[in-house]
Amino acid sequence: GNDLILRGATAVILIHTPRQCRFGTEDANLAYQNGSLMAECLGVSQFYTGFVLAAVKQNGKGSLEKALGIDGTIRAGMALGMSDQGFGMWAGTAVNDTSSVVAAATTWSSAAGNDTALTLATIVKLTRTLAIIPITFVLALYRSRKEKQNAKGNFKLAKIFPWFILFFLMAAVVSTITNMPAAVSKPIVSFGKFLITMAMAAIGLNTNLVSLIKNGGKPILLGLCCWAAVAFASLGMQVLLKLW
Repeated sequence: GNDLILRGATAVILIHTPRQCRFGTEDANLAYQNGSLMAECLGVSQFYTGFVLAAVKQNGKGSLEKALGIDGTIRAGMALGMSDQGFGMWAGTAVNDTSSVVAAATTWSSAAGNDTALTLATIVKLTRTLAIIPITFVLALYRSRKEKQNAKGNFKLAKIFPWFILFFLMAAVVSTITNMPAAVSKPIVSFGKFLITMAMAAIGLNTNLVSLIKNGGKPILLGLCCWAAVAFASLGMQVLLKLW
């Protein structure tokens, strides 16, 4: 039948505090508010699990806490509706550059305890990136024909080809053929996540907020509009294709 309590949620977060905590309810509600804001920023649907909390309070014996191994009292809870597959495909389509896609998907996968979102996000993003090749090739040909004298002989496919795509395909082939053991692949994956973290930190260090604001509000507004359009288009396509 229909799930009238959790409404088909794929994950439930229960917020608990020590039994001796004097302001346990207030602290838990603040934690829920923070979690709710984070979920909204990520585009993850969520709702407050009032029915679950009512059942916990009426029980009064701590049965749920004992079953879950919680040494405390459940004070608040929230249900999340986006699956690992849904977030992975959303991040791969809605986030712009490859490093940001990997960073966002890695954060989700670390919380979920699996690499499903990270794998799908990487595949979707690199599939998108493949479109760079025909687009830039056509634009380069158009420009070279338009400016024959200045551009003649200057066009080289090697300059516009995204080489990291080739390296990704090579790594995938090696991993598939050699059946690399976990003892070898895990350190490599961990090192790759470290490099992504360093890359994102470098991007942040090179960002001058003062210069960004001085350039005017229109570029920032345009960026926000583009982000919203891509994010909602990604979720809409998943719904239309019945992927989520």
